Amino acid sequence: MKIIVPVVAIAGLLLVLGLGVHIWSTGHGGVGRRRSLLVPVLLCYTSAATILLFSLFPDSFVEGRMLGFTVGGGVAYLLVLWIAAARLLKAGEPYDERDRTVAEQAMLIAGLRAELDRARTRARPTVLAGLVRDEYRLRRGRRRITLASGDLSNVRSVDVWCNSENTGFEMSRYGERTVSGFIRYHGARRDLGQVVDDLVHDELRARTVGRIPAAAGTTVTTGAGALTESHGVRRIVHVAAVEGSAATGFRQVADIGRCVCNALEAAERIDGEVVRSVLLPLFGTGVGHAEVENTAQTIVDAAIDYLTCRPDSRLEEVVILAGTDEQRAACRAVLDRRTDLRPSSSRGVLRAVTR
Repeated sequence: MKIIVPVVAIAGLLLVLGLGVHIWSTGHGGVGRRRSLLVPVLLCYTSAATILLFSLFPDSFVEGRMLGFTVGGGVAYLLVLWIAAARLLKAGEPYDERDRTVAEQAMLIAGLRAELDRARTRARPTVLAGLVRDEYRLRRGRRRITLASGDLSNVRSVDVWCNSENTGFEMSRYGERTVSGFIRYHGARRDLGQVVDDLVHDELRARTVGRIPAAAGTTVTTGAGALTESHGVRRIVHVAAVEGSAATGFRQVADIGRCVCNALEAAERIDGEVVRSVLLPLFGTGVGHAEVENTAQTIVDAAIDYLTCRPDSRLEEVVILAGTDEQRAACRAVLDRRTDLRPSSSRGVLRAVTR
């Protein structure tokens, strides 16, 4: 009895040790070496079993030959088990190597995703407040392109605003940070901040009933509602510059240059109005997720072509709206590269705001 107690204690310790390693190997720490760790686990289990077996039953006997020698008893039993464990280790090495490779690749992918998220956060455009007007005059004539950087609410005394809409002419909701949402809310008649008469939206729906979805580049002109009194806007030209499809969302239409030309033509066709200035946002760079640099290039090129190729036009100024630092930088780069423009003046105050 005095011998059995320490033997049982040793066997129990081996079992606990084997169980602990076994549990740890199934967790994250055992990735890439799970099969290798099964070897010491197996040895702990079998050693404990051997100690108990040959202590409780001392007459038990196992005999075999190894390397030319004859071995017997518990030693033979343990050797057989160790040989089996060594073979298991060798067979499991390729699988552990594969697991290590998969784990390393997963960690690399996770790191790249984290870096991408950080880059996206750093590159997120900053919304601009205030307003700065940078004027560029055409070298021939008195016409000009003006870059209005900042909050649309600070733009005043531009005759016609152009509004980028989808081919269904569905205006944004009041709370959305879009040109369409701004025009809809500020063009409506309100009482204590609540819309009581959705003037621009309702007129647009009335003019497009039975005609939607419209072709890309289609324009519809409406009144400006309350914006006439608050911002001096005479008319709104809505342009189908974004198209949507089920399950994929909205995207910018293919020919933004045509949208610009159609919008400017529609502004000049307004009956009873002599239009001197038109506001153009960067069509499709909001919900259409279009690339800002390419869109800025296309819109500036189309606006300048319109002004230079139509000597009879009464239009004197095209104002391009840049609501973020990214849009401002892209437009400035395009305008500064044009050799047929010369900077005229810059005025206003601009600051960044947190979204």
